[in-house]
Amino acid sequence: SDKADEAYSQMLKAEKQIDKICSYLIDLSGTANKYQYSLQHMNNLYQNYLAKLSAVTDRKTDWLLFDDSEKRLTENTVLIVGLLFKMCKVQIVKKAETEGEMNSVNKLEIEGAMSEADRFITDRAIL
Repeated sequence: SDKADEAYSQMLKAEKQIDKICSYLIDLSGTANKYQYSLQHMNNLYQNYLAKLSAVTDRKTDWLLFDDSEKRLTENTVLIVGLLFKMCKVQIVKKAETEGEMNSVNKLEIEGAMSEADRFITDRAIL
């Protein structure tokens, strides 16, 4: 009877741990999917800008001959590259500081990067 009680207690403890891990994995999956969508959106925007910039540079390469819209296109393309680089450096998972603790989803940095991408899209004229 004592062994059965102990086994039951261990099972309940393991169940709590499993529930905690499942909750973490669901959170991680949802956050990673949203971040992937944001990255893909910025990559599509980059590909669009790059194609237009390539068309411009096929015709001319002297910066002094670029008109204002071509200069803005160049500037926006460079800004997108920087933003994508910054987004790719974000760690999705923060390692636990102590042994035995669970890792955590780096939501603060992820949400910050997605907000920055959204602001870029909102503030810049999309060509």
